[in-house]
Amino acid sequence: MAISVGIPRGLLYYEFYPLWEEFLETLGVRVVVSPPTNKAIVDLGVKSCVDEVCLPVKVFMGHAAYLDGRVDALFVPRVVSVERRSFICPKMMGLPDMVRARLQCKSRVIDTCVDRSRGDFPFAGNLLRLGREFGAGPYETIRAFRRGLRRMGCEAQPAEVLSEADEAATGQVRVGVLGHPYNLKDAFVSMNLLDKLRTLGARPVTADDYPAPEVVRWARKGRKRLFWTLAEKLLGAAVRWIETSEVDGIVYLTSFGCGPESFVAELVSREASRHSGMPFLLLNIDEHTGEAGLITRLEAFMDTAGWRAGTR
Repeated sequence: MAISVGIPRGLLYYEFYPLWEEFLETLGVRVVVSPPTNKAIVDLGVKSCVDEVCLPVKVFMGHAAYLDGRVDALFVPRVVSVERRSFICPKMMGLPDMVRARLQCKSRVIDTCVDRSRGDFPFAGNLLRLGREFGAGPYETIRAFRRGLRRMGCEAQPAEVLSEADEAATGQVRVGVLGHPYNLKDAFVSMNLLDKLRTLGARPVTADDYPAPEVVRWARKGRKRLFWTLAEKLLGAAVRWIETSEVDGIVYLTSFGCGPESFVAELVSREASRHSGMPFLLLNIDEHTGEAGLITRLEAFMDTAGWRAGTR
């Protein structure tokens, strides 16, 4: 019988799940994913963490707690860096330790280190060790990883959406929405922010709607480089929107307690007011955030952005 490995539906799940699923299943592993986030899962995570931890980590811990004991092993990679000279949030580097310390796990924790900051050679060694855990040799492991990369590439094909869709968007307020994928793509955490904006007459676009090299070029345009991979992508999209005015306003969804976001959000806010007076709305959420207040703020923002776009 195939070993079952649980993947918590949180944090970098929203970036790398196609890769991880294809890789593990090719090696003969049965992959189990936790259900979409709900209040019970958030409550599990809150009970597992100290108060100072940010909401996305609490949500991840809730998903890990849900899977613990239901699967043979939890897949919680220690992600340090996914590209040269850039890093992921330190809390993600420590996730395996947090899961072991706070959950007292019944399932084994697989904590392969992903660190490409100094090249691919150390990462390749960790990958081969991971393959051996499932009885796979070097050839099978590399073949499975390549299949995962191909699938991830097929499922993540952003396009230059605004230029093509502007015609269809006539009469709509174009809103750039910033936020880490694990916040924006989690409907419970974001309280369906994108759908709420559409209901209010907006056409939202996100940083994921552009090819990654494109937004990185904008982020590095005459500025000191950011060393957080996800933050640099968000900053690049914001700089593009501000300098081209291809959106009528920017909404930035951040989570309370996030260090990188507190820095980048302030930077985007200053750039927006300095260069174009572009409407900017900062939404800072945690597990206590109410939906009614969110809607009120979005309605006020849409009025302002609508005046700027000439649709109000």
